[in-house]
Amino acid sequence: MSNSTYNQLTANLDLQKLSQMKLHLDENRDFVTANGLSFTEGLLKLSNYEVDFKEQNASRSMIKAAAFPFV
Repeated sequence: MSNSTYNQLTANLDLQKLSQMKLHLDENRDFVTANGLSFTEGLLKLSNYEVDFKEQNASRSMIKAAAFPFV
């Protein structure tokens, strides 16, 4: 991936607020290359980081909003 393409991709991830995808981009690229995964498999793995992060944040927010006396 050329430096220009990489910079454009990371800028797009920032714009879309996909912080976890940006954070794990290099790690995921290396994993996909080393294991011969398809583009779709790599993208699924990368998007799972974002989904998991957002689900965790949603859970924390709901617990906080519920104002339970203890967690």
